[in-house]
Amino acid sequence: MTPPTDQAGRSRGIAGSSGTAFHSGENVDLAAYVIGKATVTNDSWVEEYIPKVQALVESYGGRYIARNTEIEKLEGPEDLPTVAVVIEFPSLEQAKEWYDSEAYQPFLKARQGGSISNLILLDGL
Repeated sequence: MTPPTDQAGRSRGIAGSSGTAFHSGENVDLAAYVIGKATVTNDSWVEEYIPKVQALVESYGGRYIARNTEIEKLEGPEDLPTVAVVIEFPSLEQAKEWYDSEAYQPFLKARQGGSISNLILLDGL
């Protein structure tokens, strides 16, 4: 199997469980992605959540890749969510620090209280 390459054609190696690629004796941090979907059941939290959480994400080095309410189903039995997001962080550690941060916890609780939501975290290539 050929290891993945970056845009310049350099080998990205194999990702370890820490989100670090190992190749040529170097450690290279991989981007990490938070993928979320939510079906809003009570929108009282949304107006404050969006700008404040975006600022928090940015303060941890993250950026929104996608955030949309116009979602097209390609396959699967699940109903479409009200909103879906993809957030990129420089590393798994920064994504986890954002999610676990004291500043995010009130927004997390508000989202969980006003929606049926699901977030996952994964390594990039």
